[in-house]
Amino acid sequence: SEYPQGRPERPRKPMNAAVGTLTVAGAGQLRIGTDGHNIGRVTVGTMDMSAGTLTGWATLTVTNSLIMSSSSTKYVKSALQVVCAAGASCSWEAGDVMLSEGAGVINRGTMTFSPAAGEVMGDDDTQAGWVQGRQWSQYVGWYTNPLCGRYCDRPPYLLNLASLHVASLSSAAVSLTLRNRGDLAVGPSAVLDLSGGGEGAKGSLLIEGKLRLSGGTFTLERDSPLLQNGTLEVTGGGSHLLPDTVWPRLVITGGFVESRSRQQDLNGGLEIHGSGVLAYTVSNALITVRNRNFTMSGGELQFVEVLPSAAVRSEHIHTDPRNADRSYMTLNTKLVWSGGKMRGNAEIGGRDGMHLGGGGKRLEMLL
Repeated sequence: SEYPQGRPERPRKPMNAAVGTLTVAGAGQLRIGTDGHNIGRVTVGTMDMSAGTLTGWATLTVTNSLIMSSSSTKYVKSALQVVCAAGASCSWEAGDVMLSEGAGVINRGTMTFSPAAGEVMGDDDTQAGWVQGRQWSQYVGWYTNPLCGRYCDRPPYLLNLASLHVASLSSAAVSLTLRNRGDLAVGPSAVLDLSGGGEGAKGSLLIEGKLRLSGGTFTLERDSPLLQNGTLEVTGGGSHLLPDTVWPRLVITGGFVESRSRQQDLNGGLEIHGSGVLAYTVSNALITVRNRNFTMSGGELQFVEVLPSAAVRSEHIHTDPRNADRSYMTLNTKLVWSGGKMRGNAEIGGRDGMHLGGGGKRLEMLL
């Protein structure tokens, strides 16, 4: 064989470039022909993108300002990392921003979302037209696609490491996987709809408007509180994991919400409607609902249930006062119950009365 030790690896020479001002518009494209995020590095001072495509297995870093404007769709492909550098100001003002083939947006500076309702930063779930990470050739067999390598099949993502703000009165929809490691704020009368799941590890979420979880699985660390007096609305997906402290009003109309907290404060009240489920999956949980009512017209409130075979022991019987596994939910406000089911080894105590109305209700716990 010409290569007894195998075909030699193609030399990987770094490519570094710097651009003062970059405008991408119409059908324009920026293609970076390298094969690694650390191999291809392009630095841009000021960038304006109103349409077009960014592509390449590389890192594009904006150091001053990035503006994504106009109603035209913008595309980011082939594992390209678009980075808003520390100290930079980046904004998504209008139009869809579609990522594919493992591309990502990374924020290390100040990023603002202010699009109109119906516009989305997302990806194509069908992966139609995506290049594949490994492809078959009748000449060389399987080979790694040089356009994006092992990242081709990775879901696109949005990573916030600093400050991400949804401007007041805006409506931003993100169907990418969101990883929040910084400060995420939703301004007054603004809506941030997350349908791609993700996590809020060690970051803070300040919700003055509405944070909507409509799909995927979103996990909040127990010690990462949800702050401010807006609304956390869950309409689908799950299981979404709640932190120990929730200040916005929790409204569940669909999907599955889970809490693993031993002690949890719902400081903005609670609503469960439709097909929504709120499940406490650890025993001995202590939950307090404050400031606003607990309203339930449908769905289900679940607590840990004792298996029938365990009821032979007195401490496991739901009605026994010595029950060591029971959870307690204390309502400092009123319970308004017109439908849905409450079940599990738990006790709910209301301090401001209870209003029963509406349709059928099912109680399989102590109230």
